Amino acid sequence: MANLLPTAGSIINLALKMAGVLGIGQTAQAEDANDALTVMNMMLAQWQRKRWLVYSLDDVSFAPTGATSYTVGVGG
Repeated sequence: MANLLPTAGSIINLALKMAGVLGIGQTAQAEDANDALTVMNMMLAQWQRKRWLVYSLDDVSFAPTGATSYTVGVGG
């Protein structure tokens, strides 16, 4: 089964497509992807500092089993 979790690269490519920067079947060049990753990290850091910008925060507790990944919530 393919990995269904989005990566930073897939999120960046989708965002650039939605913004009209990339066309269907195109991917960002390395320099553009690095710039977008920097902006994404800045946005996440801002969300971490200003919690009121985040629509919903949910704390989830679980017992680790040693698995390499876990799914959370309905449908993962």
